[in-house]
Amino acid sequence: MHRFFVSPSLITVEKSFRLEGEIAHQLGRVLRLGPGAQILLLDGTGKEYVAELGQFQMQKNSTSVEGRILEERIAGNEPKTHVTLFQSLLKGEKFDYVLQKATEIGVSAFVPVLSERVIGGGSPNKLERWRKIVREAAEQSRRGLLPIVAEPIIFEQALKQATNEGLGLLAWEDEKTLSLKKALQGSNQVQRVNLLIGPEGGYSSAEAEQARQAGVISVSLGPRILRAETAGPTATALILYELGDM
Repeated sequence: MHRFFVSPSLITVEKSFRLEGEIAHQLGRVLRLGPGAQILLLDGTGKEYVAELGQFQMQKNSTSVEGRILEERIAGNEPKTHVTLFQSLLKGEKFDYVLQKATEIGVSAFVPVLSERVIGGGSPNKLERWRKIVREAAEQSRRGLLPIVAEPIIFEQALKQATNEGLGLLAWEDEKTLSLKKALQGSNQVQRVNLLIGPEGGYSSAEAEQARQAGVISVSLGPRILRAETAGPTATALILYELGDM
């Protein structure tokens, strides 16, 4: 059954809905679904709705369709552990890759970070594209919640947020003492993990020390150095596995 995230406001009290724009275009012109076809609508808050499509209205430059809700239920497939990935911005399409793969694995929220070695920065256009990538990845991987993509913040702000609630971890290639596995031992009751991943070139020693001073724990992801776009999804998978959520 095809899955689509929509705004909760689209589901009326009468259990009916109206879809327009990109979703309606995909349903009617790409997937070529017709009246009576069933799809799954997700409101991004943990609820999903089995929906039946009605008649399509197809104009030259627009498509819309109305329908009715057949069943409302709680969406599954969500990890109990809330992982927020504070990912330093990356060049080209590498950041897009992180968003897609980490969404598939189970990240609950993304915070783009401007750290010392970042080249370039975010923009409103990028933010809109990032959220679309996350939405499509969440639909494909059968997520029940739509991960949040926040606006970019500077490294100092990231440290404050990472230590505000939950366990704050910073992956650093020069950490020789504490592994990610050891840092998570005895953390079975942790429900929120805030993971900081650096850009190409990683974090500087000054940033790692700044993080430790703020209460963030620096951890090693192993003896082999991962690419910046690989580290976040890999570490997320390891965290969820170690906490019994993968």
